[in-house]
Amino acid sequence: MRKSIFKTVTLALCLALSSATIAGCYSGEANSGNENSVPDQVDTNDRSGWVGRNLASPDTFLNKTLNIMYFKGGYGDEWLKEMEVEFEADYPGIDVVLKPSTDASQFQTLLEQKLAAPNTPDDIYICHDIPWQYLASQNLIADLTDDLYGQTIYYDTKNNNNPIKFQDLVATSSLPTAMYNNRFYKVPEIQGVGGIAYNKTLFDKYGWEVPETYEELQALCETVYESDAVNDSGEKIYPFVFSGTESYLWDGMINAWWMQLAGEEEYERGWNPGREDMDIYNPEVYPYHKDAYQAWYDLVCLNKDKYIVPDSEGLTYLEADMAFAAGQAAMMPATCWISNEIGDDMKEEFGCEIGMMAAPRLKDAVTDQVCVYDSAGRDSIVVAERGNKQLAIEFLKWLGFSENNELFPKNVDGICMAFKYDFDSLTEKYAKDQWAKDCFRLMDESWRSVGFSNSLLFITKKTSEYPEGNYITNALETVGTANAITPDTIFGNAWAYTQANWDTWCTAAGL
Repeated sequence: MRKSIFKTVTLALCLALSSATIAGCYSGEANSGNENSVPDQVDTNDRSGWVGRNLASPDTFLNKTLNIMYFKGGYGDEWLKEMEVEFEADYPGIDVVLKPSTDASQFQTLLEQKLAAPNTPDDIYICHDIPWQYLASQNLIADLTDDLYGQTIYYDTKNNNNPIKFQDLVATSSLPTAMYNNRFYKVPEIQGVGGIAYNKTLFDKYGWEVPETYEELQALCETVYESDAVNDSGEKIYPFVFSGTESYLWDGMINAWWMQLAGEEEYERGWNPGREDMDIYNPEVYPYHKDAYQAWYDLVCLNKDKYIVPDSEGLTYLEADMAFAAGQAAMMPATCWISNEIGDDMKEEFGCEIGMMAAPRLKDAVTDQVCVYDSAGRDSIVVAERGNKQLAIEFLKWLGFSENNELFPKNVDGICMAFKYDFDSLTEKYAKDQWAKDCFRLMDESWRSVGFSNSLLFITKKTSEYPEGNYITNALETVGTANAITPDTIFGNAWAYTQANWDTWCTAAGL
């Protein structure tokens, strides 16, 4: 989906958050940050003996209409339309009504109002950055722990008919992101990858290699800039193009480097601070985020005039996509929906094939894993507490069957639902281009993070990974000037700001 407000979410709904209400929904142990106890999952690698559960009879449901409201963005909705057809075929007499919205901000702003109505008009809501923890605290969305996550979807006939529950089928990296106060209130919709999109057609034409290390990325940028390479219109090819309105996409690189430098435990602590964790904002004590940002700053900001298409800061996301497809740049910061956003027509018009690479490895990385930051992982599917809950949950159970959730990667280039997949099989069946091959491989092989937090400080918007805001665009605009916003400026100011406000934030958040 297109996430036009991803890094600057200031919804009226969230602005109205009652910190005390949310804090009160946690146990007395909430002050340490993320206290959810994620259930163990059974081994799902061998599915040869699995038999699916029996579907509920359509006569079970008094209300035979299922209303699904969703944000239609960069994923399109062909996947959901095909699910509508297949679900109605499996449940004769049931009518699925799809209600698309093309305005994410309006969708999210109206969500609480719609859910609180005495007769909720819609039953399932699908969108990015739904404030689902708050909605759960207000009893507006359904607790799915027992009625969905604890329900059997398959039986393993090779192992004493052992039940395979819905919670066993959700992607392991996505499962914790669905929990609030040790209960499940959402289905994480998407798993994808973020990093750097590259124009494979240009790479093949000019013999450029996909970099695996930071040093190789630096060398590639210099090679592209110093070369005489031009696109089909005779325009010079720069290393990068990006959209100033979507500057958060650089976080696909920055946060992946943060993961590399911190390792899993320290990275997760950075996203889930408790009252005793103020030092995650002290770059002398917790240097990983600053060092990751520094790597980006040194590569991109300090070489802005050489490595970025001129005036990229003024481009909309559509203009940046077109510039990339037209070959004005070899690479662009990206997340998983970029290929679908560019679209087959534009790729065909400019004769380009694109691929996805993970952020190359920093020399000081402490993990050997390929690290991927996936901003799309914040997409949510929630069920209205006052809606047609029984039928809505039946639809989600049905979605647990692999043949049904595979309708998503079948229709969307290089993105999957947040379930466990046989990625080799997906590649064989649905990888129509380099993009999908790269994305499926990275989902299969990488340590993937969606930047999810269960910290009350984050949930109540007292602080975030950038306490004073994301300074990517400001850094690019001021580099080389007397008022340059540097990593030292950003993280030094953030540390001072945090120290001055920490006790107030913690008290307001109920810690």
